[in-house]
Parts: sequence; structure tokens; C-alpha cells
Amino acid sequence: MDQRIESFLGDVLALACEEPDAVRDGMRVAPAECEAIFRLQEPKKRMRDKAARACHALCRARVADELQRRRGTRIGEHLKLVLSIVDRQGNEVAILANLPVRARERTRDHRPWKKSLRPVPEPNTPPAALRPNLRSALS
Repeated sequence: MDQRIESFLGDVLALACEEPDAVRDGMRVAPAECEAIFRLQEPKKRMRDKAARACHALCRARVADELQRRRGTRIGEHLKLVLSIVDRQGNEVAILANLPVRARERTRDHRPWKKSLRPVPEPNTPPAALRPNLRSALS
């Protein structure tokens, strides 16, 4: 396996004797560090997000593989907890990525200036049909 993934697994196993809340906190940090390393080592800027998603999948697969090896032990129970946390984090990202573009814009408005492009009508102005035609008035 890749050294980056093995480093992630080492971080996960270091959390084995911690309380579940400390494991959850640690599992916010460890995948983020691993994804940051994958992003930095990806030479193509457009492929960095894919590299981060690949990191997530590889880390999950490595934890699942280690869980199979250590099933029935205290470390196995710890890895079950870690796997549930990793799955929860992955689902949050996948749900947002699979939404249609319009729904994503409603979820997080990353273009607030879009709303200001529409002209705002002046108050108390008559509709276009009732306004005098300026060309006919000038001729």
C-alpha cells in the first residue's frame, strides 16, 4: 500500500485507546491531513479534487481491510467505529456532489453577486404597456 495511506492507518490505530469522542475529533483531522497531502502531490490542478476523493476511498478500503484482519479484538471494535465515522463523512460529501447544480447553489450560495444582476424596478412605475413611447413622442 501507499505510504500516505499507511500513515493514515497509523494515525487511526494511535487513537485506539482513546474515548469515542476523542476518536471522532481525531477522525476529523486524520482524513483532512491525508487529503491535503494527496492534493499537494497532485501535479495537475484540475485533478486535485479527484485525488482527494481517491484518498478518501483508499483510506476507507485500508481501514476495512485491517478490520477484516482484526475482527473480534479490541482494535477491531475501534476500527468499526472509525469505519462508521469515515462512511458518515463520505456520505456528506457524496450527497452534495450528486445534487443537481441548482440544488447545490441553494445549499451554499457561492455566487451572491448573481442575485444583483437583475434590474430592480423603480417603485410606482407604470408597466411597459402604459408608458408613453418615447420615439413616437419625439417624432
